[in-house]
Amino acid sequence: MTTVKETKDQSLMEIGKHCQVCHRIDFLPFTCQLCKVSFCQDHRLQLNDHECSAKKILKTKKERSTSPSSDSVFPDMQKIRDDAQKEYEKKQAKVFGGERLGKNSNSIENKSSLPLEAKSDPTSNALAKLRRFLAIRHKKSNSKSGSSSKSSSSTSQPLKFSLFSSSKTSTSKVSKNTQRILELSQLKKNAQGDPKLSPTQRVHFWIQYIPDDESFDKVKNRVPMYVSKAWPIGRLLDYASDELKIKNENNKTNDSTQRLTIFRDLRRDEIQPDSTDVVYVPANGRVIKEVLDGDMLYLVKGAHV
Repeated sequence: MTTVKETKDQSLMEIGKHCQVCHRIDFLPFTCQLCKVSFCQDHRLQLNDHECSAKKILKTKKERSTSPSSDSVFPDMQKIRDDAQKEYEKKQAKVFGGERLGKNSNSIENKSSLPLEAKSDPTSNALAKLRRFLAIRHKKSNSKSGSSSKSSSSTSQPLKFSLFSSSKTSTSKVSKNTQRILELSQLKKNAQGDPKLSPTQRVHFWIQYIPDDESFDKVKNRVPMYVSKAWPIGRLLDYASDELKIKNENNKTNDSTQRLTIFRDLRRDEIQPDSTDVVYVPANGRVIKEVLDGDMLYLVKGAHV
């Protein structure tokens, strides 16, 4: 049976709180909202300085949530490389990022054969001019070979069937490979470049400057050259323009008519019969990825067409 005295004591306990320091009951205590610890009027200043257990727990949880993950501290370098390679291949898949820039119709000069993005791309102007130059050169080459074949056919004997035609084909393949090796050897022998570059760091190529249309008949012969594999294409362009004595304003102007662009011939494993296809070499690319020994490069000055 609960007495009146016990009930009175309980009501007092419910109204007041024991001070954490002196343990006296205070009817207007100062209580921590986190850990619920109370302080009396005399010790109220210790409310801000007491060791709050709940506050420590919250601080620990916050530190855990804001601490960097292991992925950010130790990134997956292989994934970064793979992503970079995918991005590079994606750019290369575009018409002006390494894909063939060849004929899409019977006419080489047909501008409608270019994709929509090509028409607004500054390199499309340089490409159109290079196509015209290659078409003229191709036409001259065919006319020369045609005249020579007619003169030789008048004195040639009828062809005889041979059971060893397959061996001749294989021999021709060997001779082509041999010719390729000899050409590359001759290129390396005559190439111009910085002699300070280590031979193992050099990439050798031919390069030819293509001026404006009215000067096509004055185009100089290709020049053998080498640069460092570690160079960016932009540096190759600067070096080649200096060596060829070509005015280079790529770093001074955004006018496409004054800027220089680099293209290259398709390689032997890429080329098609009677093709004038070329590949655009992006200025932000790297030599080690864009240029191989024996490549034929074209330095083209852009022009509106």
